[in-house]
Amino acid sequence: MPRAPRGKRVDDSSTGAFMVVNRARRGQPDPFFDKSRNVWVAPWRKADGRMGRPTGRTRAAAEASRDRHVAAELDAAKFAPLSSGFHADTTLTELSRWWLDHVARHRVRVTTWSTYDKQLRVVNERLGDMPVRTLRPENVVGVIGEVAQSGSASRARNIRMLLVQLLDEAVNLGLAEDNVAKKVRSPRVPKVQRRTLSPAEVARHRRPAAPPAGNYSLQRRSRCWRRTMTAGSACAESGSCRGPRCRIRVSCSTSSS
Repeated sequence: MPRAPRGKRVDDSSTGAFMVVNRARRGQPDPFFDKSRNVWVAPWRKADGRMGRPTGRTRAAAEASRDRHVAAELDAAKFAPLSSGFHADTTLTELSRWWLDHVARHRVRVTTWSTYDKQLRVVNERLGDMPVRTLRPENVVGVIGEVAQSGSASRARNIRMLLVQLLDEAVNLGLAEDNVAKKVRSPRVPKVQRRTLSPAEVARHRRPAAPPAGNYSLQRRSRCWRRTMTAGSACAESGSCRGPRCRIRVSCSTSSS
């Protein structure tokens, strides 16, 4: 019994879309098996009209490779060429340097900018070569966890807040679809317990200091100083002062007068 005829175009009534038989999505050629190389080939037409031919050991592998190339081309189309701006593979190092020079420099003080620079260096040592669009929350968790484990939980918290600002700018520029740093929890900073002085300790610290050691008490030393100053003034007024050679001897006796 002959098979029922089947049209080249198959419509989907639920979505209104259609598919052409023996043709891949977006009008791309159907994959085929290359006997000379013993691999499957999934051709696809690039935006410039040229043909790409990704391969795979199986048909599914070849189609998956083609889908990755198509997705990468769509992502690259969102950005300008490297010579005039960002691109699809802009790394975290490139973005952080641009953000420091063009955004943070005009928002914060010089000391704060220097702190941002040091904190982003810590991040770029671990994630600097990764494209911004490929960042995952677990990447951010790893960096913050390493900093917190080194004994600086407050610094790890500040780095997480800084990454939130940086990746917010990446979302605004179209370099990332969402801010992965917002999905990461801040590390808990332990509270420092400060001891409170007891009333007895406060009273002990408020006691007057003992007079300095010497032959005379503090009051007698003060009277001796006043007498010296008075005698010096009288010598200058009398006109008999010989300047540096003048030696006024004031007797600071133990008398109370």
